[in-house]
Amino acid sequence: MLSIIFTNLRRRPARTLLTAAGIAVGVATIVALLSFTQGLRETAAGFVHLGGAHQDNRIVPYEGLRGSELTADQRRRLLDLVACYVAPLPSGPLQQRMAEIERHLADTHFCWIGGTDDAAAFYYRIQSPVVFIEFDHHAGVFLTNAEPAKFHVHTIVRTPNGNDYGIDLLRQHYERAHRK
Repeated sequence: MLSIIFTNLRRRPARTLLTAAGIAVGVATIVALLSFTQGLRETAAGFVHLGGAHQDNRIVPYEGLRGSELTADQRRRLLDLVACYVAPLPSGPLQQRMAEIERHLADTHFCWIGGTDDAAAFYYRIQSPVVFIEFDHHAGVFLTNAEPAKFHVHTIVRTPNGNDYGIDLLRQHYERAHRK
């Protein structure tokens, strides 16, 4: 086998080198794709956002501190944090939403994973019967950071079991209300 390789290398050096380069590029591409799909499997398996895309009605166990275990100051700070996420709502719906969240404050859980120093990446979740908020520092898929980093942040705000993520509500309305 080696004699054939060396004979062809002497006879057609450019063709042999290009073939070898093509094989090397092909192997590198396969390795890169396998690494990428492994990352996608981990994402799909729920290692990133628990409430992300295509997770409507997913049952996520409550974890962390319960609102009923917090001091009055901690409950106020938790509500202030939640208010940052729902602040884009117009004032009327914002007041109603915050009142609803406050009514369920005793059943609200705050879960933290990660470090607490200024350089540490972290994840937190605020979860109650009426709100589901996640903040997550991510590793890169298309970015170059292999580990979660503070410059790559994903957040999500959802209504638990609300069928609220990516559902075509207009299509559903037409199917139900405008049947022929």
